[in-house]
Amino acid sequence: MDRQKELYEEIYQSLHKMKSIKLDALFDGLTQHEFIILQIIEKKMRENGKGIYVSEIADYMNVSTPAISRKLGMLEEKGFIIRNTDEEDRRNIYVCLTDKGKIVRREACKKMKILSMRVIKKMGCDKVEKMINLWDEYSQEIQNVSEMMKRGE
Repeated sequence: MDRQKELYEEIYQSLHKMKSIKLDALFDGLTQHEFIILQIIEKKMRENGKGIYVSEIADYMNVSTPAISRKLGMLEEKGFIIRNTDEEDRRNIYVCLTDKGKIVRREACKKMKILSMRVIKKMGCDKVEKMINLWDEYSQEIQNVSEMMKRGE
């Protein structure tokens, strides 16, 4: 059990290290959260050609709609997004990337790809593949156990 406790602490130290890495310099005027939001919007625009509802972004990022609205306000001020009223249901607002937002997102993606490819080259494909597989397995187990705990098991 002592080893489990040590591993528990090591996992959260490792997560903290990952979270504390500042990649904002790669994103040309974007924060990491703003970059993620642009990624979400772009993906949805590719899927439906329209955009994404504010509430969908909030759900995807697991944050409140007002918190996302504040972030969207900053992105709108920078000229990266526009908000449109849904013609079918005027109570809903959907969000689209502007041409400027598409360019900034695309450039940030290029830089992220370069960074990732350098790290993969340095670590080696085998190690990275093992890390991904183990992290996926760990994430799935967290999901499974948390569902069991919710049920009182």
